[in-house]
Amino acid sequence: MVGALIMAAVLLLSGWVLIRAVDPDGRGASGAGFTYRGDFYALSSAEVRPDRLGDVLDEQVPFQDTTTEVRRILGVSPDVAVAARLSPPEVGSGQGEQTWLLLSPAPDLAADPWSDRELSSVVQPQP
Repeated sequence: MVGALIMAAVLLLSGWVLIRAVDPDGRGASGAGFTYRGDFYALSSAEVRPDRLGDVLDEQVPFQDTTTEVRRILGVSPDVAVAARLSPPEVGSGQGEQTWLLLSPAPDLAADPWSDRELSSVVQPQP
């Protein structure tokens, strides 16, 4: 009987820890990206087309050991995706332009923005 109570307590505690680890507010999220406006935005390898960059939404957003600027993507809600400069300009398209990468709170969209009709029109063609 005591063993069953201890097992039940362990299971309840484990469940609570698991729920806290995947908290929907983004605090428990992990991987490449950053927390922005309370949500974890996963980093994509897709570059946002320069002609689709909108206005600056925020500056000095913490990212790893530095900060970055977050910009709107024209025609896309910031709740779906944003752009951030996360690498030096020389890593970009080679024409002296800055590299702006797509980030999304939906990990599947960040992983493959080309599969989404809305996002595929705002990123560089798939390599």
